[in-house]
Amino acid sequence: MDDTPGSTSDRLLAAGLDALLDLTPADLVSAVGTRRIAARAGLSAATLLHHFGSVAAYADALVARVFDPGNLPMEDLEAAIARVVRSGLPVEAGDAYHRSEFARLTTDRGLRLRMGLWALGAGTTDGIYRDYLRTTDRRLHRVTDALVAGWGREFRPPFTTPIYVAAQVALLNGMAIRHLVDPDLSTDDRFSLAASSLTMISLRLQGDRHDMADRIAEVNYYPLRRSRGGVSTAEGHRTRAALLAAAAELFGTRGYAETTVAQIARHAGLSSSTLYKHFEGKDAVAGALFRKQAEDALEAGVARRTPSSDSLGDHLAAVAAFVGDRREYAAAYLTDLLINRPDVEADPFLAATLPLVARRFAEPPTSGDVASQAAADPAEVAQALLGVLIGRVLARPADLPGVQAAHALRLVLGGRLAPLPG
Repeated sequence: MDDTPGSTSDRLLAAGLDALLDLTPADLVSAVGTRRIAARAGLSAATLLHHFGSVAAYADALVARVFDPGNLPMEDLEAAIARVVRSGLPVEAGDAYHRSEFARLTTDRGLRLRMGLWALGAGTTDGIYRDYLRTTDRRLHRVTDALVAGWGREFRPPFTTPIYVAAQVALLNGMAIRHLVDPDLSTDDRFSLAASSLTMISLRLQGDRHDMADRIAEVNYYPLRRSRGGVSTAEGHRTRAALLAAAAELFGTRGYAETTVAQIARHAGLSSSTLYKHFEGKDAVAGALFRKQAEDALEAGVARRTPSSDSLGDHLAAVAAFVGDRREYAAAYLTDLLINRPDVEADPFLAATLPLVARRFAEPPTSGDVASQAAADPAEVAQALLGVLIGRVLARPADLPGVQAAHALRLVLGGRLAPLPG
């Protein structure tokens, strides 16, 4: 047989596929034959036509029976989900529920009929099948909401109760069909794991602000940590700058707490995965933005040649004022400063503070010096000053910047503190 494209065999096969796709339920009944169908019931074809009037009407009645929501044991399903809600170990109860549903569906002849009539219904059953699914789904919404609330969870946007139920039903149908044709690969334990995983990733603690894009990006982030080298390219620098600009705008309009990684990425016209190639998360974005703005502010200060630019106290007061305008995300910078201990050259505030600290150490101690700090490392002192200062600003934002600076100097330098002007 010649199966090459354009051959007679190929044309006949293509025509056969088109004919199958054009079948309607009435065509299927005619192909089986009303006589054969009636004989199964011990009746005649005339009796069948007497009761239904025509082959088309009989086919419509068959479709209505196959897609009758009343055939689904909803009371049993609702009772099973209610047991999960009441269970002290919802994971175990959920596993038992998923396995029982898998067993029910893989032995349900109606599954094959629904799939067959939909597939060979020439599109006439699309709306009927949709209505069947939506009707049966709606009966699960109430118990699903009770289950989620009982766990102290809520759906992670854009998931909602209808979307979640539809996804679980689709997963169940798909894996049940696969089991019927490939039982070694699709089993009840594998379905239970897949269904439980869908539940875990689609739910979040009440009050959590992270949406589904954030969660997927977080899961996808870990293998990307090893390959974050692209940021050194010109394109990488442009991408990083776009992300920082988007973060600055969103932090200013929405607030730091209300802004998510996914929102920053979308605002920059990028994906969350791209953001995670450049930053480890929202805190890392905030720390980088803080440093970029600090660098810009210091450059602007040098350009204006402020009279007190060589005064450590005035410098720290200026830093306090800068931090006060960015309290929401200054904490991310403070954490990085104290825990990760960045290089002086990589941190604009450290780089600007270090020479002023070194100059202060070169001066004779003031009277009343409580402890000699001649052996102290100026870089560590600069880091401590900034840490104490920023912590003070975050803890007592109502204090004036000069007061906050004086507190940091007194706490870190003790007797080396010269009185601040005014």
